[in-house]
Amino acid sequence: MRIVKLLVAIGCLCLAALVQAATSKDLNLAGELLANGNYSAAEARLDRIIAEGIDEVLIGDALTDQAQALRVIARAAQGKLDAAAADAAALAKPRSALTVTESAVLLDALVKMRRNERAAALEAYDRAVEMAGKGMASGLRRAAALAQRAWARLYFDDVAGARADFEAALASDGAILFGDHLALQKTFWRALLDEALPLFAAGKTKEGVERAEAIGLRLDLLGKLREDNRKGGGSVEGSSAKSILWYELQAGALALREKAAAEARAQADAARRVRLAEAQQALLDNDPRRAFEAYVAAFREAQDAEGRNQAVAGLATVMKLLPQKPPVPEETRRLLVKAKVLVEEKDYKGAIELYAQAYRQTPWLAQLFYDRALLIGQIARTPADYDAAMAEMRRFLTLAPDSPDARAAQDKIYEWEVKRDRTRNVLPEIQPLPRGMSATAAGSEDCFIATAAYGSPWEPHVASLRAFRDRVLLTNAAGRWLVARYYEFSPPVAEFIRGREGWRAFVRALLTPLVFAIEAPLAALALTLAALFGFTLWRRRHA
Repeated sequence: MRIVKLLVAIGCLCLAALVQAATSKDLNLAGELLANGNYSAAEARLDRIIAEGIDEVLIGDALTDQAQALRVIARAAQGKLDAAAADAAALAKPRSALTVTESAVLLDALVKMRRNERAAALEAYDRAVEMAGKGMASGLRRAAALAQRAWARLYFDDVAGARADFEAALASDGAILFGDHLALQKTFWRALLDEALPLFAAGKTKEGVERAEAIGLRLDLLGKLREDNRKGGGSVEGSSAKSILWYELQAGALALREKAAAEARAQADAARRVRLAEAQQALLDNDPRRAFEAYVAAFREAQDAEGRNQAVAGLATVMKLLPQKPPVPEETRRLLVKAKVLVEEKDYKGAIELYAQAYRQTPWLAQLFYDRALLIGQIARTPADYDAAMAEMRRFLTLAPDSPDARAAQDKIYEWEVKRDRTRNVLPEIQPLPRGMSATAAGSEDCFIATAAYGSPWEPHVASLRAFRDRVLLTNAAGRWLVARYYEFSPPVAEFIRGREGWRAFVRALLTPLVFAIEAPLAALALTLAALFGFTLWRRRHA
């Protein structure tokens, strides 16, 4: 019985190695985008992968299931909870029997957590933990489910429950054959218990999430993911890093960060409303100086565009009532000089940040909004960029409607409106890679070994091989897999034979039958049949 289990485990590992060797580079890139927090770009790439499917040998369906699981996380991270829920529901009936049974339940639980459905989310996590404890690699799977439930418990302010889950995950058996497949996760979870959990227990959610992310940086999780992708996947460390990055840091930890940020915004909004009320009362008391100070404080505390706009509108009113304009602080002047240097060096993003620091200190200085708007507009590439530029320019016009630059400012807003609408209507051109092929192979004009052997990519025989690749091999899954493998291994071979005439002649000889079959298929068929007929006669005579 032990021998049978050992053989099954070895077979599973060999299958995993083969699968990882053939894993789509497109899926790896989508996973890296997600791990980096580029959710929109990751979702777009995953959309394409799922729509086309993955024609990998043996387990393309399992990889497509993985793409759908990652899209749940990408969509949830963007607040697209209905779409994420639909993906999780689809995974309840996976394409592949290799997809772990609890995947859909865990992802559904994530969506419920993001919706603040405490009872439903925790019930789903409980069910997933129970499911993960059955079947192959149950120790590994149950530990991962426990860790995900721990993050949910932190989200719902149950620090003690989260600690218990992380400790249970640490005690799990991740051994498969001779290695612990939970080694990296256990290092991560132990650090969470020692460094991050005390912060959560003290009510410092934001700091706790930041510490968790710092632990991930310290363990170089992203570097391990990239290295695993570069080598074609399959390493224990690479798979562990992906699990932590995707299902913990970009799922539970991200949800916690956003929850903490929302709470901070709510507190700041309440403080801003108090400031605005103070300013209104100061105006009623005919105390413009106190009103001015309240509006400045309201601007500094504002967490959104509406709050800043209200504070700027109040400053525009109260500035007219002050006997003299407030002086510009020396720190603001220093920031403006630094920003000017960065503009001269064409570091526009750095200059934009310095202008933001300057107007947080001096929000009544209209020119700061004007200059920052121009810088944002200069490097704008997306509708959001143009909206940000226009918002700053409108604040300038609110503060200085009679400025000599007012006409130019309004014209800039009209110009940015046009550019924003054009950008919004242009869809990025995404050229789909044939499933199972690397970016190098897709659309390549070169056949590396043939080009090196014949001396030119335009040699007629090379053109024949290229046409065969495009018209025959790339039209089916097996052919695409073969082409992908060819493009992985052919460049060094081509480089070796390029300067060696003897080897080039040898390769041309090897390619001749294939070229002949492609260029003259009927003649090749006739010769093959004649050869078979002759061989049959020879066998009969010598039988």
